Amino acid sequence: MPRQQQATENPPTFGRYAEIPPEQFSPKQKEAYEYIVRERGVCPGPYRIWLQNPELLKAMTPIGVYYQKKLQISRQEHEIVTNCINGKWATAGYSNREHEEIAEKAGLPAEKVQALIAGLPTSFEDPRQQVIYEITQTLIASRHVPQGLYKRAVDLLGDAGLTDVTVLIGDFTSVSMTLAVYDVPAGASDYSPYPNNTQEDATTEQTLSARLPLIDNISRTFDKLPPINLFRAAANARTLYPAFIQYMYLLFKPLELDGRIERLIVLYVGKLSDCTYIWRQNVVVAKSLGITQQEIDTLEKNDTHADCFSDAQKVAFRFAEEALRLIEVSDEVYAEASRFFSPQAITELLYVVGTYMLLARLARTGRVPLDATPAAVTSFK
Repeated sequence: MPRQQQATENPPTFGRYAEIPPEQFSPKQKEAYEYIVRERGVCPGPYRIWLQNPELLKAMTPIGVYYQKKLQISRQEHEIVTNCINGKWATAGYSNREHEEIAEKAGLPAEKVQALIAGLPTSFEDPRQQVIYEITQTLIASRHVPQGLYKRAVDLLGDAGLTDVTVLIGDFTSVSMTLAVYDVPAGASDYSPYPNNTQEDATTEQTLSARLPLIDNISRTFDKLPPINLFRAAANARTLYPAFIQYMYLLFKPLELDGRIERLIVLYVGKLSDCTYIWRQNVVVAKSLGITQQEIDTLEKNDTHADCFSDAQKVAFRFAEEALRLIEVSDEVYAEASRFFSPQAITELLYVVGTYMLLARLARTGRVPLDATPAAVTSFK
């Protein structure tokens, strides 16, 4: 068995755990640390402890990435699970305080979050949230899931959603147990030897240092569009940028393609491209067009067949996904799209898909940092 570096060799920095200074990393620890920072932008919370076992850290990282970016349930539903577990394992003070804040930022009522953490009974009007709450409370109490509860969960969440919930319960229990055994208190992240570490939850996606510089005052077009980091990164292509930013300005003007469908497709391209920058900025624009939080949450779960979407929107999602993944849209989907959209609108739809595929790849490959706050919608008009 390979010898593990002893945490007690250094003074405690994270609860009673002594983090390993970067200059003392073994080659495998350095590799594991660089891997998680590459995937998540930070080495957060319990991962700072798991780093002592680099193979464990590398095994746990993809699970964490999945639950931050690709999960089948909404962020509010995710936080119901995590805060139920926080209520079960009250010794994990670090995650208790952190996820109380995250849950409230996600839109859960403060009194509901407090009840979850305190282990008090509560309920949710949304049937999905309620069944997730009941499933989680049943499992963390080591009780049998009755057939009726199981059936409600499958009907509301599907097998994929229910599996997401059950595996999340196990994953976050491992987080809580790690923080509990090392007695990590709330606010323990005030100090860390690791660069880019932050108390913010990974949903903020703090990024690695930008690869592309952010250009200032590159075009008068900034009088029409806000100088967000993504446009500033695009400005590195000095010969192409002036025409491109003018094109982007025109893309924000009314098209024949319905504006709500256009913005839903922008969000969907961001989702399929796993691009937080595109998603975060365009949630603001989507809400300004009357797209509801329910629709946004449903799209975030990749449920493009949900009843909250119109038939035209559902067809547009299928069209966009095939254009992105297959390049050439199938005859079946093209014919279906032609029932709802004119040749002009179909062409505009392809422009939207292609443009935001480009921007998503620019954001991710260029490691464009998130803006402090998304640009206000009025900035785009």
